[in-house]
Amino acid sequence: MATRAHTVPRFYLNGFLAPESEGSADPYVWLGSLDSGEIKRRSPKNISISRGLYDGPGGFDDASKSIEKHLAQIEAAAAPAIRAFAATAPTDLHSPAPEVWRLLAWQAARTPGWLNLVQKWVNEWNPDSKSEPIEPPPDGFENTIDRNRSCCVENPRSGERRETHGLEELKEYRKLGWNWILPLLGTNLS
Repeated sequence: MATRAHTVPRFYLNGFLAPESEGSADPYVWLGSLDSGEIKRRSPKNISISRGLYDGPGGFDDASKSIEKHLAQIEAAAAPAIRAFAATAPTDLHSPAPEVWRLLAWQAARTPGWLNLVQKWVNEWNPDSKSEPIEPPPDGFENTIDRNRSCCVENPRSGERRETHGLEELKEYRKLGWNWILPLLGTNLS
């Protein structure tokens, strides 16, 4: 079974605890639905859960490293930085620490809206395109190790799915009109 991951860090969700539940054995937040208008109590540990969101190999040079562990480091650095920023008076005009901006960037990159945009972009990708990236890659990019990863493709007419092995096979399926299915979008982002 896929691992249970938070799309919004628990330390952040805990910042919205209902005052009457703080310090209790079962803390909660009030959660409202924009669709139904319903408001209900929910434990922060059960909000913004997605199974398998960070499973699989990340883009790390060491296969034993995981996205979950990497995010834990980012969140651990951001938690005290957010508390320090929140404790400043609004008139102090301080900018949040870089750790806060880094967390916000990672948060934006794991929202359902962003994931849907990325899925749309990969399906619009032309494998024969010779276009250059908008900005140059970061320093050290040329030293990254190419790790062969399988990719899921789907025939939009039949719904048939297959695993590809390598970029060239992925390109061939894309030329045939198959969609590249990102692993994150098959998850429940509730």
